[in-house]
Amino acid sequence: MDNILISEMLKKNIDPEITKKILNTINAPDYINNKSFNAKGIPSPDNNMIVDLSGEIKWEVNYEQAKKNLEKFTDAVTLSEKKVSKNGTIALNSKELENIGLHLLPFTSLGILNGGSASSYVDYIKNSSYNLPLFCHCENLFKSLAEKYKNYPKGLAPAYINSDYTEGYSFSELKMRSLLIKANKYMDITGKKDFGHLLFQMTSCNNNDQINKRFKEYANSKILRKLSEKTGIDITSPLTGIQPHIPAFTHSSFGKKREIFTDAYGDKGRILSLPGGHGQNFHVLKTIYETLYKEGKRFVYLGNVDNIGFNIDFAEVAILALSGKEAAFDFSFKTPVDVKGGILVYDENNKFNCEDIGLAIPLDFVKEEEKKGKAILFNCATGLFNLEYLVKNLERIIDNLPLRLSDQEKDAGKYSQAEQTTWEIIGLLDDFIIFGVDKYKRFLASKLVMENMLISRPGRIFSYFDKNKDDPMNSISIKMKKGLENILENEMLFGMPG
Repeated sequence: MDNILISEMLKKNIDPEITKKILNTINAPDYINNKSFNAKGIPSPDNNMIVDLSGEIKWEVNYEQAKKNLEKFTDAVTLSEKKVSKNGTIALNSKELENIGLHLLPFTSLGILNGGSASSYVDYIKNSSYNLPLFCHCENLFKSLAEKYKNYPKGLAPAYINSDYTEGYSFSELKMRSLLIKANKYMDITGKKDFGHLLFQMTSCNNNDQINKRFKEYANSKILRKLSEKTGIDITSPLTGIQPHIPAFTHSSFGKKREIFTDAYGDKGRILSLPGGHGQNFHVLKTIYETLYKEGKRFVYLGNVDNIGFNIDFAEVAILALSGKEAAFDFSFKTPVDVKGGILVYDENNKFNCEDIGLAIPLDFVKEEEKKGKAILFNCATGLFNLEYLVKNLERIIDNLPLRLSDQEKDAGKYSQAEQTTWEIIGLLDDFIIFGVDKYKRFLASKLVMENMLISRPGRIFSYFDKNKDDPMNSISIKMKKGLENILENEMLFGMPG
């Protein structure tokens, strides 16, 4: 790359070193573009690697192993030797696991992945194609929200809409409140208040300043300020890694060897700046993971900011800590609204992976499995990592996480986009857990404004389904709304007005 090109890249917040590394990867002789995962089938929910957390929990683990692992962190809670079975295992219920997880809060941190501006979230075509009759019924409401939040980072947009059409708190505010409530509970029980950084995040070079400015305003939020003062936690100043952009690359039709695309919008020499996918977090947040480890953290959550159900789950933390596994991931049973994302599959060697529908797993394969009556586990985009393992293996993960290259033909021209998906890390791990979770508690994600409306179910949505009760999305919307109400009441400790 010549100096002029590097200069143009830097002006657009494009990282030349990452760009060079990507070019070397995609132009290497052994690189196979978008190599499909050779999926043999869909894992059964009763597989021993899958822990069902969707109802009342009864989880068994080797007593001596779990006791030894727990003693690394705390002696404030212990495992009852009286409950040990003849085969040396101990069964723990929901209440016991949640109590252990609560005592592990000082060792835990929540990481949120912020996307770019909410362009897809408010995109007219994507939202109208989601459910056209429903969209037409509430088009004016959509337009008002789209116009207001088209230049907002997703995390700063309202996480839900109240029945009276007033806006709920933002996705980021809810994450912060959840953490402060948990810290307050820990303080009440233990009398201790040394938490370190409970929150960290990855922002984008294009939205970091906007997010930081709003976070400073959140310091006076009526759902955060008193809790922050009581716990002494400045939750609005998380550790932050800023994701640089990468350039668009040349389209496959212009030759096998890829170069930087320099003809954006027909303007010779113009570079197109693009995000490189959330899978870049392992590179962008590398120093933050190392900082958290030095601080004493041993478990880190990672998930998308636009999922209202993504918060620290004490039972999950306890299971990962007691098991000593490398990581754990949330999956819920796929529903008709789960169309964009990854599913759990295994290959001919019975190795699990998470593969995106359409990009890595053919849609026909998914439909065929569904016809067979298979229960498909859909990725909730939530991971819980053993931080010691993660820090020791970061370089290997960064070097081996798959890089997906897809051709695009848009207003900017014909080019290709390179992306990494966070959850394909599952294919790089050897010893992990899949949590089978209740979608309506852990996976209320809003990729589009229409999804937000289905979850919130304000007046216009309600009136549409009142007249169209047979619409398949009606029953799902009812469950989503109930899930939202439960999260606000039980996790956030306030209800929806109206």
